[in-house]
Amino acid sequence: MGMEWVIQWLFLLLSLGVFLYWIKHPPFRDWALVFFSTGYFSIFIAVIFVEEKSFAFPVRFLPEYFSTNVLYEFVFFPIICVLYNYTTFGSTIERAMGQAVLYSLLLTAAEFWFLKRTELIVYHRWNLMHTFISIIIFLIFTRYVLKWLGEPDPKKMRS
Repeated sequence: MGMEWVIQWLFLLLSLGVFLYWIKHPPFRDWALVFFSTGYFSIFIAVIFVEEKSFAFPVRFLPEYFSTNVLYEFVFFPIICVLYNYTTFGSTIERAMGQAVLYSLLLTAAEFWFLKRTELIVYHRWNLMHTFISIIIFLIFTRYVLKWLGEPDPKKMRS
């Protein structure tokens, strides 16, 4: 088993641990909405860019069924979006934007490491700035879609 598979299994276990933490914190309906909508839209967008050969995922789960990194698109990134929405609940636009930049910076730095040291992702017509900006846009989008649908009731939230 190569380093890529170890990393993917660690991400899966980490994601499951965060999921078990998240499921205990209401409002579950809102977090589930963010989780599933993020998975849906991120896989949809990723398939377009993979098919356009902007980037590729040489080592991935279920390669015979998916051309994208299904673990990242369906599990890890949706959990990151839930955490972002949880930590920005009640924040001003400035603080939400600042956190989006911070989350994006961390994810982009991780992607840079994966790009240089593993076969998890290969860029063809993509770069780190695309990643950085697209993550910010996606996080803000999920935050304000949730706000538009109705923010969680603070009385139902607990830390």
